[in-house]
Amino acid sequence: MKFILSLLVLFSAVPLFTEEIILKDGVKIEGEFEGALNDVYMIRTKYGVLNVKKEEILFPETINLKSEEKTAPAASTTAETVELSTETLIPELAENILEYRIFSDTDGVKKIFLENGVETATRAFNLKNELVFSEGAIKDGKYSEYYPDGKIKAEKEYADGLENGSAKIYYPSGNLQNKTGYKNGLLDGPVFIYSPEGKLLFEQNYIAGTLDGWVREYDDAGAVKKQTLYTAGIPGAASGGKEIADAAAEQPAPKKKIEINDSPLSAKKIELARGEKYIIYLEKKQKAVLILDKTLNLISRSGKLPDGTLKIINEEDALEKEFTFKGNKIENLKIFNPDGSEKASYRYDEKDLAVKK
Repeated sequence: MKFILSLLVLFSAVPLFTEEIILKDGVKIEGEFEGALNDVYMIRTKYGVLNVKKEEILFPETINLKSEEKTAPAASTTAETVELSTETLIPELAENILEYRIFSDTDGVKKIFLENGVETATRAFNLKNELVFSEGAIKDGKYSEYYPDGKIKAEKEYADGLENGSAKIYYPSGNLQNKTGYKNGLLDGPVFIYSPEGKLLFEQNYIAGTLDGWVREYDDAGAVKKQTLYTAGIPGAASGGKEIADAAAEQPAPKKKIEINDSPLSAKKIELARGEKYIIYLEKKQKAVLILDKTLNLISRSGKLPDGTLKIINEEDALEKEFTFKGNKIENLKIFNPDGSEKASYRYDEKDLAVKK
């Protein structure tokens, strides 16, 4: 939808000015006045464009006076009607930059959160990472931290005032340094740490802030140099170097790991007393539900099966089953051994009964 705005087009060579704008809540903003739309003033700060309502400014009339004095000499202005679309205006008005800054000293760490350059919250932690001071509210969203030269340093998602979601840290070159995830403010999920050249150095796994799973160190060639299995924060026997080489010599080469997300199809498996239940998703949207008996015959189906291949990955990240769907039916099913080799293969007849090949 398009509408017509009458804008004053200025042909003066005088640049925009930097001024201090005071809000009614006491906040001070330093920036360049770029214009106004209805009752919203657009002010460019070093953090991006800040849109401020006229009613929030302590002395809004001074902005109009200053802008006219510095940018609108009567002899060099003409009026022109410019046609603008909502696609052009709305994104600028909706611009919302979330940022956080970290300050460290001998007492701990202080984090300051900003929205469009305006401080909205402060959190202070002692050396034990315990919260000792909290002020303001952290808005849900993805926050960024920057190097002094303006390059991105880190990205972190917040929800309900805590880290929730993915987090990434970058080298000054822009290469990824590490990536991980958080849940309710605690590390949760795999952690990957990379060299400045992009090689994987370390791999860890956390559950609710506690190491749980393999901690692996890699060499320059990408092979495991050392590994330790943690269970609820307690390390088990470590192995590395010769131990890993000896173990590899005694065992067959592992199959290539099947990534869960290498297909748009996914499923949730539920063990039943007399079979298995599968909730089928296509691109994370539920599409169908299957129930198989102990002999893998289909005894119940609801929804519509999407065509494609579905890989079932067990808790050890190994391929367990592989379904092939076509025409809203199970066409084939493969069963795999723990080492990744094929154990059995089935086709399904007109009555949805599993027939071993």
